[in-house]
Amino acid sequence: MINIDFFKKLNVLFDWFQFSRWVNLAAFCFISIFCGTGYAFGIISGCLKDEAGLGFSQSQVNIVASSGNLGLYLSVIGGLFYQRFGLRWTASIGCLMNGFGMFFMYLCANGTIPNATVWLVSFFNFISQHGCCWGTTACISAAVQSFPDSDRGKVVGLVKGFFGLGSCYQTAIYTGLFSPSEIDFMLFYAILLPILSILVIVFFSVLPNSMRNTYKYDFIPLNPSFTPWAILCVAFAFYLPLSVIIQNLVFCADDIGDCSPSPLPRYLFLIGLLILTSVICFLPSLYGPMTIPIDRQLITGELFPSQQEQTEDEEKEEKSDNNSIPITQTIKTFTFWLLFLSATLIAGCGLVVINNITQITQSLSGPNTSYLSKKTVMVSLIGVFNFVGRVLCGMLSDVLSPYFSRPCFIIFWGIVMCITHIVLYFGYNINTLYFCVSLIGLSTGGLFATNPALVADLFGRKYFSSNFGAVDFGGAIGSIGLATLVTGSIYDSQISNNNSDGSDRNVCYGLNCFSETFGICSICSGIAIFLSIILWLRTRHIY
Repeated sequence: MINIDFFKKLNVLFDWFQFSRWVNLAAFCFISIFCGTGYAFGIISGCLKDEAGLGFSQSQVNIVASSGNLGLYLSVIGGLFYQRFGLRWTASIGCLMNGFGMFFMYLCANGTIPNATVWLVSFFNFISQHGCCWGTTACISAAVQSFPDSDRGKVVGLVKGFFGLGSCYQTAIYTGLFSPSEIDFMLFYAILLPILSILVIVFFSVLPNSMRNTYKYDFIPLNPSFTPWAILCVAFAFYLPLSVIIQNLVFCADDIGDCSPSPLPRYLFLIGLLILTSVICFLPSLYGPMTIPIDRQLITGELFPSQQEQTEDEEKEEKSDNNSIPITQTIKTFTFWLLFLSATLIAGCGLVVINNITQITQSLSGPNTSYLSKKTVMVSLIGVFNFVGRVLCGMLSDVLSPYFSRPCFIIFWGIVMCITHIVLYFGYNINTLYFCVSLIGLSTGGLFATNPALVADLFGRKYFSSNFGAVDFGGAIGSIGLATLVTGSIYDSQISNNNSDGSDRNVCYGLNCFSETFGICSICSGIAIFLSIILWLRTRHIY
């Protein structure tokens, strides 16, 4: 039996002083970047199908991908652990699981573990992505609880946005240091990023209840501006895709399969990225002191509330908590199921493209053309626009709250997803695909940024981590249903039709490889729009 007091005593060792909420926000963004490997599966999926590697079929690759999505969106377990043991332990265990799972996937891919089955690789991918899930769940839950309700959307958008940026960021760091290799990328991630995550977790703090929903005890204006964070996001959104496109489409001779960029531009872009990353460390200093001494008797001034003010604020916080609904009651409400089903269908349609972007790109490139640089650009576009969608939706959902409630944003992203799949269904080329994957990343990111704030609005903050985990699980179901069962079965059936001579038995070429899947996704997105409209009608009184 787990001794809770043991975890509490260890937490005290870190509490010599407390970091401000703005230092926490920067730390949450870093952890989200490190945990954002879910959208990088398109990079490593090629070595799973390669005959020199594991030689999986497309259906088997989709099983591995969906096992990762299952781990990534099964956040209710991490949420319950967070409610019991706190922020640091949840994030730390998540980072260790992340590195453990990815390292054993690397051992399977390079043959160290011989004859690895699809279920073994799927298990390791599940562990890795479930670790990411624990890290992001801890960060999102702490972010929601550390900032006032008026800034909830902005903070969630930032944290979730950097999670969406993770795959592009990690790819840029890796390619800046090493020659491109799908298998070695897994080793790079398994060793370096969990170590960095553990170092960042030291800076985590949990604010007292009386300080969470107000800025009046901070040495900042009562309405602090998030403009510096928005500017940083815009800089990342422009810099990363620009560097990836230049490296892969300008310095690569893709038509002859030679994609080895010159070291000089790789190093220059890497230095620029590291400089941009260092700005995250600097931003908290714009909002006053970065640390808060724990011993309140040593504090003079207005940093901490008086006893009377503290009691009043805690009573307000307790009243807010009394309006929260535990997960056992949440899942019995019709509102929950409307939100859950809408998120399941929209996320599933997005994951169809995200999980299979390598195969979609390869199907357009043909059997005698290298597609490596195009694949890297596609993955980067998904990551960057996913980031833009999360941050943009988080900011706008707060700014436009007097005019548009958060369910309206789910309706909008469902419409974008539906239109994009309709365009893909009626035919596309490689240039159209660049545009469509950008919209897929934008709408998927917007959905994942809307859901946390909406869950907090509808079901309260006290049980947020478990309630959000229940809604987030819809992404795993959508991945299994659409991205694995539907997409994999249709793709494998098209292989036998297109490659009757027996060549490339694991690869399908042509538009018909995914056209039926895109048609099904457009219908599912339409259903999600209908359910979201009902959700909007039922929740108008809240806003």
